[in-house]
Amino acid sequence: MDNQGRTQRLQSNLERLYGALSPIEAVSSESSYNCHAVAQNLPLSHATSYRNMVAICESGSLKSMQKLIDQGILTHRMCAETELGTANGVFFYAGAFSYPATNFGFLFKANIEEAHPVDGGATPFDSGGLVKHFDWGTKTTELPIEFFSRHELPIPDYRRYLHRSFEVLYNRDPWRYLDPEDVTLANDPVKLANGDVRRRRTHEVRIPDSVLLRSAHLVAVFAPKNRIAALPEVRALFTWCRQNAVERRSFDSPGGDDFSGLRSASLDYLREKISLY
Repeated sequence: MDNQGRTQRLQSNLERLYGALSPIEAVSSESSYNCHAVAQNLPLSHATSYRNMVAICESGSLKSMQKLIDQGILTHRMCAETELGTANGVFFYAGAFSYPATNFGFLFKANIEEAHPVDGGATPFDSGGLVKHFDWGTKTTELPIEFFSRHELPIPDYRRYLHRSFEVLYNRDPWRYLDPEDVTLANDPVKLANGDVRRRRTHEVRIPDSVLLRSAHLVAVFAPKNRIAALPEVRALFTWCRQNAVERRSFDSPGGDDFSGLRSASLDYLREKISLY
């Protein structure tokens, strides 16, 4: 499919899913948050492993699977990304770190999406979960790539749907999106089931090829306290952050679980910031 056809498909998906949500007027509760501002400004999160963190710091960028294959760093293999055709994307979540078994994390400004209205994309769930974890009503007759194709959204315009979902699905409380409970959402047009609720409900964003790390888009870096001393690359990055007014957050790892500490630290950060939007 050419760029024009893909753009039309993504825009059509957005209008359909947006329109499938109940009217905002049907929701009567008050909110202490500016839902529109939160949806427009929510940062993008990218979490990574101990091993990959060193490579990211050394190269100075986040790279897609396809980029790593082209550079001879990875070998081609069948996986969710190759099955769905998303191997060229650098993956983010709109919100807190949500991918398990990760140790370090980065937050980027929402406006990093603005340069990719044609070649970027989003889904209102973790796309890889379609292959490995999630169920949906037509799964027996619909391939994961077909479900993905029906729900892929344009960036940054997907944030219109994100705002609408705050209003309708989460009762004007963005925090119920950021730290979701595994309960059925009335009027949810996506209707995924099973798998990790955080990955099932958090919007995924993909930016093609690579994303520069040390840039004006980077707003915060997260690292476990017990690993910073062992990694000179992370200490060097923290020094750059200090010199460029990028927040540095170190966290404890309860029971040795870096991901639990990482996610909690990002939720603490977002709790501080969204009240200011």
